[in-house]
Amino acid sequence: MESFCLLKQIQNGQSPKVTKGDELKIVTKSGKTFKGILYDFKEGYLHTVQALGILVIFPLSSLASIHLTKI
Repeated sequence: MESFCLLKQIQNGQSPKVTKGDELKIVTKSGKTFKGILYDFKEGYLHTVQALGILVIFPLSSLASIHLTKI
């Protein structure tokens, strides 16, 4: 299993290789942790789908890390 931080790649101007439906672990700068399914990266925002199909949008500036685990 491989895990890496997508936020560092985005901040370095790279385009991480992720696809809709990938599972993410998101940590905000305030220390809150969320798990969700990637919906989209758009204009400085991360869109995820969480429990019960709720769409949650995070500004990238509010995040400490975004981890994707590839099996």
